[in-house]
Amino acid sequence: MIPKDTLRELQDDCVILLNRAWLGKTVSAFGADGHGDYGQSPFAKYFTIDDITLLISENKITGEITGTALLNLTGFDSSIDGHCATDKNLTISLNKLLADQHIDPTCWKYESYEFQGMDFVVVSIDVSRLLDWP
Repeated sequence: MIPKDTLRELQDDCVILLNRAWLGKTVSAFGADGHGDYGQSPFAKYFTIDDITLLISENKITGEITGTALLNLTGFDSSIDGHCATDKNLTISLNKLLADQHIDPTCWKYESYEFQGMDFVVVSIDVSRLLDWP
């Protein structure tokens, strides 16, 4: 079991990396229906990531440390744009931003459709990949 102070330090490190890669950056998305189908617009829209909220936790059984991040997208409204959590263009945008900072793009994945918000996207973070642990 990892001490709470250590978890807080890990969370701070993860926040720094995610902020460096994503915060204030513009991403492209069509929006989608949550099942991988096409979005509600024939043209891509652009959104700015204006806030990232991250919570990390340890699975006490496996010892794995995972995180959940909420990406608040300026101008995004799922009731208008459709959900972005299956949008391949958003995936490409986020992966490119991570790669630009020499962060493994496989460190994240979308959370389930039911966890997505009206004006934010929820992603799961693999902390060990984000921090490039061996």
